[in-house]
Amino acid sequence: MSRGEPTSDGRYRHRIDALAPVRFTVRVLTFVVGRAAAVTAALEAALAQDRPQVGRLPASADGQADAHLHALLARAADGLVVMDESNRITYVSSGLTDVLGNRADVVGKDAIELVHPEDAPAIRAALATVLAREEGSMTFEFRAEHVDGSWRWLEARAANLLADPSVLGIAINVRDISERKSIENDLRHRALHDTLTGLPNRTLLVDRLRGAIGRSGRDGRTVTVFFIDLDAFKAVNDSLGHGAGDEVLAGVGGRLAAVARTQDTVARYGGDEFVVVVEHAQDAEWVEDFAERLRAVFREPVHAGGRPVPVTASFGVASACGGSPAPEGLLRDADAAMYRVKEGGGDGHAMFDDSMIDDRFVDLTVVE
Repeated sequence: MSRGEPTSDGRYRHRIDALAPVRFTVRVLTFVVGRAAAVTAALEAALAQDRPQVGRLPASADGQADAHLHALLARAADGLVVMDESNRITYVSSGLTDVLGNRADVVGKDAIELVHPEDAPAIRAALATVLAREEGSMTFEFRAEHVDGSWRWLEARAANLLADPSVLGIAINVRDISERKSIENDLRHRALHDTLTGLPNRTLLVDRLRGAIGRSGRDGRTVTVFFIDLDAFKAVNDSLGHGAGDEVLAGVGGRLAAVARTQDTVARYGGDEFVVVVEHAQDAEWVEDFAERLRAVFREPVHAGGRPVPVTASFGVASACGGSPAPEGLLRDADAAMYRVKEGGGDGHAMFDDSMIDDRFVDLTVVE
């Protein structure tokens, strides 16, 4: 850290050396060790117990400094990988064993061979970017294969040190972030899924519906929304308790998900309401057949509270083609059709038409 220009209050703005950790490891530690005579004996003792390094870094004039550097790298929490211009691995520190297991076999191979196939194109592009830079570093995340065959999430920071005589390669500092990724994925899943049924929640539903409508605008295929509301569900809660009501909701959600295709979205919209989004419905007859398949879910009672509970539902159906409607508008249309079924006694389905437009709006007249 060094002083920069003085500010108006007489203080100095400090400039922080932003070199990548790998440059710090390779160059600064060499400088420190070469001048820290007090720790020489301790480092030499540690080196005697060191796990062997794989590959070689360019030798310096001070062989003792190289030995100290290898000992420090061996005890680093991260792994260090050095590659040439063609992504061929020329060196890995023994710290990589803690990250990916014993990977002595990787020296001489293309580094991309370790990367998950889905991540490989992005990582190849990232390494090309690093190669084109003469200064600075780049951080990226990807999955790499552990020696046990599993995939581990790694965070890598790469720097172009081809011009550095102590490295002569692309140096990459890697650390295992699998646990962090697992926590992030769990939090993301919780934020986008209903905790009771495990189905997508309203937020994820709207996002997927928006994507489906966008694809409809490009390929001209139909998007259909089925809005489902359980009939007389309040009576279930009142007579059997909310615990039994939750069992009914979970059971219905599971049955709907089992009927839907893998490319469809089944979501819990809220309360006792569910929504199914279907892309590429073939025609009106297919939509009718699919609606009947969904209604068949309710022919058998749902077991809850230790007893079979008969459940029926009202279905509203709305379709769009061409990518013009907003997700909220298509949901309102299907909701209006569902309420028309409710008004007729429930336990049925109806397609939205223009006669239901008024049903989508609530009378907001203020009575003074």
